[in-house]
Amino acid sequence: MKNKCFLISGVSGVGKTTVAYEIVKKDPRVEKVITSTTRHIRPNEKDGIDYSFYTKEEFKEMLNRGDFFEHVEVYGNLYGSEKKEVERIFNSGHIPLFVCDTQGIENLSQAIQNLVTIFIVPDSLDNLRKRIEQREGSFIDDTEKRLKQVQEEMKMADSCDYKVVNKQGELEETVNEVLNIINQELTN
Repeated sequence: MKNKCFLISGVSGVGKTTVAYEIVKKDPRVEKVITSTTRHIRPNEKDGIDYSFYTKEEFKEMLNRGDFFEHVEVYGNLYGSEKKEVERIFNSGHIPLFVCDTQGIENLSQAIQNLVTIFIVPDSLDNLRKRIEQREGSFIDDTEKRLKQVQEEMKMADSCDYKVVNKQGELEETVNEVLNIINQELTN
């Protein structure tokens, strides 16, 4: 792949998916890569729009066929980036924007040339806790499990091309900073 692709990553609950949706709304050149997963669909999510939902058996068959650029297991669920999805975005003349957990950074960086990685950093652990707890379908033990992983996941920020702080209540600022990075990279 010769064209540039972008990746937004960060710790669980930091707002990476929200930032990605705002980027897509503001920049018609960019299209979010729909991640495939085996996790249960959350309220207000739509299959094929927010994620492509598969059973574990279906996902494993796709793995065996080599359908993914990368895949990871996160909290017992499988996630992956399908090759056909990225090809579809390029063929439509758009720029692929991946959104993935910290485990996917290294895998995607190895699989895709010209990948620009952007790590979204929480402004504080307290605000991160509130974000995770406010998610629909979130449970207390789930929140605690995710918060325990934050320190380890934050180490991945150093391997990314850019770090952007997502300040509580200042989503617009975060989105504009990421848009500036995309524009800068596309003009280089």
